[in-house]
Amino acid sequence: MNPISWLVTAAIEDWLRKQAEAAINLFLLLLSNIASVTEQVLDLPVVIQGIIYAQVVAGAVFLAKFSFEVWYNRILFQNGDSDADVMGVLIRGAQSIAVILTVPWIVRQTFRWGTNMAADVAGLPGGDLPSAGGPFQTLLVSVLSDLTAPVITAIAILFALVVFLLVIIQTFIRAGELAIIAVVGPFMALGLTNSNS
Repeated sequence: MNPISWLVTAAIEDWLRKQAEAAINLFLLLLSNIASVTEQVLDLPVVIQGIIYAQVVAGAVFLAKFSFEVWYNRILFQNGDSDADVMGVLIRGAQSIAVILTVPWIVRQTFRWGTNMAADVAGLPGGDLPSAGGPFQTLLVSVLSDLTAPVITAIAILFALVVFLLVIIQTFIRAGELAIIAVVGPFMALGLTNSNS
């Protein structure tokens, strides 16, 4: 081969490498942006109303349960039982009411933290391709010099589309899970008042 063909081959390989890196970075950025859309489900009016309703019902159940726990522990304390823990009931009651009131905020902040971390990972620079140039160059040369390059490209595009579709489906599932956690969370906090749970 003459030096001109080497230069042309090197230029094509460099261009393809840059295009592959740009496509991977774009795909990762797109995935992290899709994940951030999930948080918008918590701003839907039906979810907000469900959260408020769940907090009100959980608050009413909390009052009944907390009253019973205080009454029960007071009777135990008056009878000299060593299992009486009125102060513990008060502390656990404060923890329970704090969780009931802050579950939607906790869910949102936890999800934001995960989404921000995914965006930060997507923004990291890629691996050093010149150090991995041997296998990459071999694959690139074999794909470019073979007649099956359109087939391999079509398979790669089809694979990327399937992965993208799976990510979109997972995003909708995650959005539903976030809404359920934000609504059911106040009821899960009711268990904090009981020392045995």
